[in-house]
Order: sequence, then structure tokens, then C-alpha cells
Amino acid sequence: NTLSGGDYLYWGGNALSQSHNMADSTSAGDVGMLLPEGLNIYNEAGNIFTGYFYSPDVIDTTPADLGIPGDITDLSAFEIGLEDEGLFFNNPVRLLFPDQGGKEFGWSRDGLFHESTPLSGDDGALLNQLGLTDGYLSIGDDLIVWTKHFTTFAMFNITEIPGPGPGP
Repeated sequence: NTLSGGDYLYWGGNALSQSHNMADSTSAGDVGMLLPEGLNIYNEAGNIFTGYFYSPDVIDTTPADLGIPGDITDLSAFEIGLEDEGLFFNNPVRLLFPDQGGKEFGWSRDGLFHESTPLSGDDGALLNQLGLTDGYLSIGDDLIVWTKHFTTFAMFNITEIPGPGPGP
């Protein structure tokens, strides 16, 4: 149940008969990954996926490469899944990114950035209730992400540009 960032995981095509909770050792700390009972993985064509995919790994990238607009500081990016194909789930997967609490969160695929929605609680069922594919919340120092897909995930702070001072 302990991996190293970027290790391959094999998916045999059958739904999980029990939940799996893993820790993935990366250069940014141990990323937690909870794969729920009943989970199945699908490719972009909607077919059940079988094969290898990457566990969470820190990648070196820039906001521009990910398509993130604005003045971004303190960017952390993790790639999970496949580099050239999206992977999708029938049930939400929980990811825990250590020491990323309080940051903004989103994901990128093919250089297009998508903002994620803050969640009000640590429950993957909220995604289905709200019609979302992903969402996030901070718990203490950590960022919790519930997602129904793997891709490149980004956590960051936005630098606020001060507006003009008060008038005379």
C-alpha cells in the first residue's frame, strides 16, 4: 500500500471488491489515494480500461504550460493516470495532497486549465449530488480532492494585484 511517485499501477478491468487506501511517496510528501469499493476505470471512449497507469507524481511545469491564467505563486503540480489519455471513474476517488491546504485547485489536460469547485465537506457523494467531476477542500494543512478522473492536478496561490488607492 506504499508506492513511489510515478510508479505504475495495473488495472485489470474488474471493479474493486474492497476499498484500497494507498500512500504515494513523492518529493512533495506522501500523497494519499483512496480507491473505493466498486470502482471501475474507463478510457476516453467509455470502455473499461485495462493496463498500467501512473501513480501520483510531482511534475516540473509552469502555469502557462498548464493554461492557468493570472499571477500564480507557489505552484505544485501532480500527474496521475496517463500522459496522453484521460481516465474516468464510476465512483469518486479521494486524494490527499499534504501541506497544500488553503491553495486554489484545478486540473489541466492538453494545456487547457479547468477550475475545480470548493466542497463543503469531505464526502465523495457531494460530487454526484452537485453534478461535478471533481471538487476540493482544505483540512488543516492538507488539500483533499475528490475526483472522477485522473489528469494533471495543480495547486497554487493567486497573487492579488492591488487596485488604485482611495480617491482624494
